[in-house]
Amino acid sequence: MGAGARPLRVLDATLGHGHDALAMAADGARVVGLEVQPVLAMLTTEGLAQLARLPDADAETDAQAEAEAEADADADADADTISLDATLQAAARRIAVECADHAVWLADAEADSYDAVVLNPMWQNPDAPTHTARWLRREGERGWPTAGVFDAALRVAPTVLVRSHHRHIGPMPEPRHVERGKRGMDVFVIRRPVGQPPLSRRRTAGG
Repeated sequence: MGAGARPLRVLDATLGHGHDALAMAADGARVVGLEVQPVLAMLTTEGLAQLARLPDADAETDAQAEAEAEADADADADADTISLDATLQAAARRIAVECADHAVWLADAEADSYDAVVLNPMWQNPDAPTHTARWLRREGERGWPTAGVFDAALRVAPTVLVRSHHRHIGPMPEPRHVERGKRGMDVFVIRRPVGQPPLSRRRTAGG
């Protein structure tokens, strides 16, 4: 993002634990994250709040200087830690969490109010082995986004990113291309055709 450029506005419509939102915010985006489950929304909100309260990098400068005077190797390690903490802190401060059903939220949102919408329908196979607490997996969203959700997302933003394991993908609009990820997790990029105006607002994105 160039100097003076407006930060990207990203809607993470399936926030979950906030991993995707943090990655995008660390790149400078301003993110609104939607999570339908109140408990998970609360946990993620608190986790982000704790990250936002990390000590400022400026407050660590003196400690870093002392470490450099004592040992260059230790100073390098401290500098890396300070840099990471500062990045996470800044990213967490750029994320706003809302407890909401993304289908309802998208149906009511203004056209072109975001630059991108992200969908990561985790836990599509709720019975698969996992280290996540069983109750949390049971409460997590399981279904693939409906055609109505995709239509609404492409009205709200010109680009929709779908992150999913290649074994669990469902139907989605064209055009798209795929960015292959690690461990089978791919990102499908769906774009509204150039020159096509956003669809008119619908009453529901659930169908």
